[in-house]
Amino acid sequence: MAGTQILSIICVLDGREREPARVLREVHRFAAALSMPFELVILINGLMPQGVAEVRSLASTLDSLQLYFMKRRVDYPTAVLAGLENAIGDWVATLDPACDDPAVLRDLVQAALREHCEVTVASPMGRLRRGPLEALLSSGFHFVFRRLHGFSLALESPTARLISRAVVNDVLQHDSPLIALETLTAVGGYTRISVPTAPRTQHRLPVAERLKVRWRTLLGINAAPLRIANLICAAGALAALAYSIYVIAVYLFKSDVRPGWTTVSLILSAMFLTFSLVLGMLSEYLIMLLDVGARRGRYEIAEEVASAAQPRSKLLNVETQL
Repeated sequence: MAGTQILSIICVLDGREREPARVLREVHRFAAALSMPFELVILINGLMPQGVAEVRSLASTLDSLQLYFMKRRVDYPTAVLAGLENAIGDWVATLDPACDDPAVLRDLVQAALREHCEVTVASPMGRLRRGPLEALLSSGFHFVFRRLHGFSLALESPTARLISRAVVNDVLQHDSPLIALETLTAVGGYTRISVPTAPRTQHRLPVAERLKVRWRTLLGINAAPLRIANLICAAGALAALAYSIYVIAVYLFKSDVRPGWTTVSLILSAMFLTFSLVLGMLSEYLIMLLDVGARRGRYEIAEEVASAAQPRSKLLNVETQL
C-alpha cells in the first residue's frame, strides 16, 4: 500500500442522513488525512432533492469527488456494487455514512498496512439497539444462516470494510456479484483481519429492505436451502407412500371399513406423492440453474459529476487519451 496506490471510498447516500453535505465533508477530511491518493465514489440513491442539491454543490469545492446519480432507488448492496464497478482504486473501502464513523477509515488502512491482508472489516463493539421483533428476526436469521453456511454474515459482511483490487475483481467477475459482495470475503480464502469500532447513532436501513437483502443472500449463496426442500419433498413422498400401504392394510385386514374410504384415501395419498415428486424434480432443476445462471444487480446511472479540482483522470494510469 505504497504512496502511488489509490484508495477508493464508496459511500451510498439514500436519505437516511439528514445532512449529507456535512457527512461527505467529514468523510473527505478523514480520507485526506490518510496521506495517499484517494477518490470518493458517492452513489446518490433516493436522496431528497434538497440533499441532492447540497451534494452536487460540493463538486466545486471538494477534490477527488465522483458523484453517481441513480435513475431509481435500488437496495443498498446493489448501490455498493455500482460503486465497485466504477471505482479505480487499488484498495476499495465501503462506508455507510448513516451508520459508520468515518474515523474507521484510518483504522482499516493502518490494519491493512500492518498485517498485509486482503480484507479488513470493522467489527462493531457492543449491541445495536433493536426493537423486540427486529431482534427476534435478526437472531433467528443469523442462527439459520450459520447452521446452513457455517459462518456469521454479521461478522463477515459489515458496511465498513477495506478490500484489495484482487478481491474487487473476484467479486465483479463472479456469476452472482451481489451474493459475492456479501459472502466472498468469508468463503474465498482471503487473508482477513477485524478492527473493533464503535458504531455511530444508528440510522439503519428499513427492516423490509434488510429482510429482502438477507433473504436473497440466504438462498443465493449455495444450494443448501434447496437441498433441504428436496429432503422435505422426499419425506412427504415417503409419508404418502406409507399412508397408501396403511390404507391397503386396513382394507385387507379390517372388516368394518366404510365404503369409499379406501378409494378416497388412496387418491389423496397418490396426489400427495405426485406433488412431492414433482416439487423435488423442480427443486433439482432450480439447483442446476442456480449453478449456471448469472445473477447481477440491475441499476442505471442517470448522471456522473466529477470534482473540478484534481479530476479523476489524474489518478488514472493513462498518459494519452484517444
